[in-house]
Amino acid sequence: MRFHGDSVVRTAYFKYTHPKECFIDNCKVHPEFLKSIKTINKKKRVNAFNDDLLDHEDTVSEDDSLLKIVYPFGQSLDIEQSTCVIFNSGIIAYPANRALCATAVSKSKKGRLFVMGSEKFFEDEYFEKEENKKVAVL
Repeated sequence: MRFHGDSVVRTAYFKYTHPKECFIDNCKVHPEFLKSIKTINKKKRVNAFNDDLLDHEDTVSEDDSLLKIVYPFGQSLDIEQSTCVIFNSGIIAYPANRALCATAVSKSKKGRLFVMGSEKFFEDEYFEKEENKKVAVL
């Protein structure tokens, strides 16, 4: 897993004035991560593995399967087959459908890695906006 070196931008103005403050309201979310968000009070640990995220059909209704986030000043990720995409950039942002957040488990199952392409995602200015807080709590 590595950083792609590009900038994720919104192709049309909506809510935020700077194009690199990318509001993503239609990104595809990993089903296990989505279940964790919806049942945040239950503290069950779930290991997420790559289940062909972009081709996976969810049993959750369309409105519940979308995550609305602000992805400020970030870049996309280049991932390998052994990593699991948590959410992607959707179709409104450019580059489209690129991994923005991913996780990986070591071969020995003793180490875990969580990678986000935006360091400002967890800053105070963006923490309370949209559903960014839900991502941080997990």
